Amino acid sequence: MFEIQKHLAYSEDCFERLHRAGNQDLCISADFDSLPAQFGKGAIRIVMDGMSEGHGKEAVETAAPSLYLNLVGELMRISRELSRTVENIGSRADAGLSIREYLEQNMHRVLLDSIRKANHTLRRSPDSCAHCTVSIAIIFHRYLFTANLGDSPILLMDLADYEPELRPLYKMDNEAGKKIDNGELTEEEALHTEYQNGLLRFLGFERWDLLEEDENIHFKMTRLPEAFVLLLGSDGALAQLPRAEMAQMLERHIKNDNDFQGFLEELKQAVHEAGSDDDFTLLMDLVVSD
Repeated sequence: MFEIQKHLAYSEDCFERLHRAGNQDLCISADFDSLPAQFGKGAIRIVMDGMSEGHGKEAVETAAPSLYLNLVGELMRISRELSRTVENIGSRADAGLSIREYLEQNMHRVLLDSIRKANHTLRRSPDSCAHCTVSIAIIFHRYLFTANLGDSPILLMDLADYEPELRPLYKMDNEAGKKIDNGELTEEEALHTEYQNGLLRFLGFERWDLLEEDENIHFKMTRLPEAFVLLLGSDGALAQLPRAEMAQMLERHIKNDNDFQGFLEELKQAVHEAGSDDDFTLLMDLVVSD
């Protein structure tokens, strides 16, 4: 169904190292080539960004194992159940629709429940004031499933587009994002305001009773393009420059023999020159599908 042709994972402490004791970001990449039954491939990508004011390093280290293990277990379960579903519907004309509906309902629930369980683990930890963001991408069957809380970006570039752009698959859940939604700021203006880091909801927040409402977690299901680049990162990597500028940068390096390392180095330099002193974490995948 899909093949990951190239992957990059990178995480580095903040450039100036003034405000944080060590890197408070965390990223996880896992590929599965032997899931149960006929749906045998899957990939999980996770980025979490701890807040220095909220014991961020402890937050990501506490919440990540619960989040990851739950996602792996659920992906295996869905693979088994989906295979039985396919056997039951056989060659009916609506088979594709039934599979899509099954995946949309179940993956939505899985992503929400996994984030809730991770938050429950975090809130029960001794350092219960720990805070971090979370962004998740799962590639499975013919679809990409994404969910996030906070402002750690998930971006997709469809390489078939005449002028490729970086499409956001996340909601910037901070004060800047709220002002963009209300028409008070443009995306470029939001990059340089004091509202950029004012998170509204994030893992470990005291009012996570609100998490029972599905709309508090941004979920999206996207059919896989034939060829695309998927980016997940901390706001220190992917929210410091205009998306149009990053898209031009990425397109140039993709045309240069899919030079992920070159893109990484140019992006780091541009972010540094823009004045960021935040931790820099980036996951990149070049994916082709049939």
